Amino acid sequence: EAVTTPAGTFQCLKLTFTTSSEKGIGSGNIRSALWIAKDIGMVKTQTYKDDGKVNTTQVLTKIVK
Repeated sequence: EAVTTPAGTFQCLKLTFTTSSEKGIGSGNIRSALWIAKDIGMVKTQTYKDDGKVNTTQVLTKIVK
């Protein structure tokens, strides 16, 4: 899917996954999504709260070659 960030618009593969932690303050499951563009790498990531709302977002802001 197409993802637009301050660094541009990229055609990406979206991966969704759940990670688990059994100990500590952050214990439990965390649902996440990662958008990856060919020859670029990570373009965007998001984590989600239990209710499905976005908790955090990170986006690519600049490409330096």
